[in-house]
Amino acid sequence: MKKLLPFTLLLAATFFTPSTTYAQYETVVYDYSKNRFGENEPLPAEQNWMLTGEAPAGVQMVELQIFRADRSSKKFLYASDFQRPNAFEASKFTIPVNFKLRGNTAYNLKILYFKTASDDDMRRLSEMVNSALSAYLSQSVVAGRRQVSLAKHPRIIIQELDQIVADGLELYRNRMGTEFNGFSDIVYDKLERIDDLKLKAARFNILKEPDADERQTRVAYFQKSTEELAQLMEREVNHYLSGNFYVLREARSVPNYMSEATRRTLPINLGYAAVYDNLTPDGFAVEGAPMVGISFPLGNPNFSGNFWSNSSLSAGVMLQNVTLDGDRVHRGPLIDRPLYFAYGYKTAYFLRINAGAAVMEEAGTGTVRVTPFVGLSVELNLWLGLSR
Repeated sequence: MKKLLPFTLLLAATFFTPSTTYAQYETVVYDYSKNRFGENEPLPAEQNWMLTGEAPAGVQMVELQIFRADRSSKKFLYASDFQRPNAFEASKFTIPVNFKLRGNTAYNLKILYFKTASDDDMRRLSEMVNSALSAYLSQSVVAGRRQVSLAKHPRIIIQELDQIVADGLELYRNRMGTEFNGFSDIVYDKLERIDDLKLKAARFNILKEPDADERQTRVAYFQKSTEELAQLMEREVNHYLSGNFYVLREARSVPNYMSEATRRTLPINLGYAAVYDNLTPDGFAVEGAPMVGISFPLGNPNFSGNFWSNSSLSAGVMLQNVTLDGDRVHRGPLIDRPLYFAYGYKTAYFLRINAGAAVMEEAGTGTVRVTPFVGLSVELNLWLGLSR
């Protein structure tokens, strides 16, 4: 391979640039009385940050929820909280936000204030949840002329039962941070056995009284089974609710709040390319030329994994024509220099390996040729804006 010196120089250059980076947390102050962040400054982007503010008297827990501003989904992107330590009357809260916001993007934020739930609060919660579960079970029973069965598949029913409990707990938080993990396999097995009653009519012959109607016997047995199921679910729900809980006291919303505008960069590649030549009696050969181009990153290092954040698609031009097939000069089809298109991967702090195709035109004949090439380049970022 010819002209290896430029590659060596590029590789050596990487040792003169330090690669140490320092993580930092920016603090954002929430003003409770004015319902704003600081003096309406934008939120930090592409970094972790801290939210701090006043914790009103009686508030034991403060929770931050971050939502997309352009979507109606109730599911938050991220949530974090502060819990007041026992026997410690902290006047301020501090919530770590280990979630990186995208630059120049609007978000909806909620700050939720919780107090300790009283015995009356928990009793009302238990009654509400168990009443909703019982009503749902009653609606799930289908009594026909010849059979009694469940209206839906047991797997769907138990998912909806779990959701009823989750909805009932929406305004409550467990002090230990545990969540209701759904009803147990015992409940699911009970549902399957109830649903299976419609397939085994013979079993009712033993249960039926001499003068009783078979359908009435089926209905009575089915109702007894659903009552046992309701009692089983109530025990599991009450077991979870027996712990210590917080209940929502107040919620503040800050809609369509912007994150700061991050600096945009255009990666410029300066390097050297080796273009594949045709096979010769001595094997294949390559011809080299300096190159310059731009990269289009496939991922942001703040949000993507190492592979995607180090990958890019590149396009550029070789700074001199290439001689191939012995003595045939090749230049570019559109400009007077060969073009290249490549996939690049960053292997060091700013050193990038490129592999792709060079597009060139043979001088004199106008024949367009596409040939493989590899390149090694230094990537420099050109700032497109100086303010954040």
